[in-house]
Amino acid sequence: EKDIKELEIYVDLLYATVLYMPSYREDFIVSETEKILAEKKDFVIEKTKELLQRDESKNPITIMKLYRNLVMIHMEKGDLVAAEDVLSKAERLANKAKMTYVYAQYYDLLSDYYDILLDGCYDAVTSEEEELLALLLAAIEKTLRYSKKNISKDGEHLYAKNLLAKATILLRSNYEKISEIKALIEEAKKVIVKNTLPYAEVRHQYC
Repeated sequence: EKDIKELEIYVDLLYATVLYMPSYREDFIVSETEKILAEKKDFVIEKTKELLQRDESKNPITIMKLYRNLVMIHMEKGDLVAAEDVLSKAERLANKAKMTYVYAQYYDLLSDYYDILLDGCYDAVTSEEEELLALLLAAIEKTLRYSKKNISKDGEHLYAKNLLAKATILLRSNYEKISEIKALIEEAKKVIVKNTLPYAEVRHQYC
């Protein structure tokens, strides 16, 4: 509706609609997200560009969430080329925004990408699996570095999530590091108890 689209709140409404759409509506999510991110002169794109220039705004964080949706959908479909194209755009966004939390989002997405490619082969028998495992752990380390600077009450808790992710991967790939694994779980517990709601997803992961 033209009258609605001319309102500034329309951009936020469109983002929210796409972000909270049920995952089975993947065709809608992909098509609408691509419209938001398309390089064309219209209200949504101009407003998005304008908001992106304000580093303190929420929009780089929101757009990174849109990129995550796209990557996960493309990976589920087995379209690695499309997923890698979106990852490249996500990296450019992180470098443009220069926000620690956006960097944390990007590396968290990258670690999930490598995790899907590794497909549970944490024992890393082949050289390819060893390389993917190393890339996965490196991405988690970078997520931890950036997300530790943004621990907040009832936030998305990328720091705690990635502490648990690293502990889980070490459990499956290098159990000899049991003392490090225990330390990671204990550190995650401290963050979770202090900063999350009783039914937060990360508490479920911890348990």
